[in-house]
Amino acid sequence: MSTRIRTFGQREWDLIRARIEAMPPHLKPSIGGVGEFDKERLLKEIDERTEIGELIVKIYFNYFRSFKKEAALIA
Repeated sequence: MSTRIRTFGQREWDLIRARIEAMPPHLKPSIGGVGEFDKERLLKEIDERTEIGELIVKIYFNYFRSFKKEAALIA
């Protein structure tokens, strides 16, 4: 089985960074198997484009896709 590698463009990174910046500072999302992250750590991972940053972007885009699928079911 091959693994599909998805690289994100600058627009995607910027979009997710903006969403995290808008997040209340008291929230600490947990990424299963990786740990809990405060807002500053999330922004650092995004800015440095680490593996965790890439995972964060993937999670957000999966979340966005779920809305698209739900909208298609409603329409």
